[in-house]
Amino acid sequence: EGVPFAELIGPMVDAAERELQAHHPAYVKRFDGAARANLLRALADDIADHLAPALQREFSLFRVRAGAAPETCVPGQTALYRSFIANLRGDDGPVFLVKYAGAARAVARRLETWRRNTGALAERLERDMWDAIPRFLGINPDARVRRVKANLSDHHDGGQSVIALEFEGGRRLFYKPRQVRIEDRKSTRLNSS
Repeated sequence: EGVPFAELIGPMVDAAERELQAHHPAYVKRFDGAARANLLRALADDIADHLAPALQREFSLFRVRAGAAPETCVPGQTALYRSFIANLRGDDGPVFLVKYAGAARAVARRLETWRRNTGALAERLERDMWDAIPRFLGINPDARVRRVKANLSDHHDGGQSVIALEFEGGRRLFYKPRQVRIEDRKSTRLNSS
């Protein structure tokens, strides 16, 4: 909902999540449905940022070729739009990908980095929930993440960014894409001095 060209972007996001679930069981274990929906929406928005300008341009050209008045063709609400989507899912899809190869590569890269980084986050949570996180924050080791705010910083270190996590019980944690063990060791050394 609210993602431009969701009929095309949604299946990409769904496929990325299926692959993530297949390779990282901690994803479903550590993130409840609402948190997973937050992560998927952030991914869909990222993909839309890459593809929507090209799709909007192609839809405008499609309308002109069909002889339709622009004000009668609102994405998602007309037969002409549905025809445009159907064409992109069919014979026009490969042509679009060649014409906008840069955007297609950026989307493929973003899907892959999202799967890798979200899987790493889930695995780190699974590992750290039994040691560092409960000790520092008092979060129950069985608590699941119930809300996520993604992309709170620029992407760096392989496409990762700061993420705010809210756990069951209301405790919050800002996840930076590095292991907590580093801070844990520093804290242990400082406390033992």
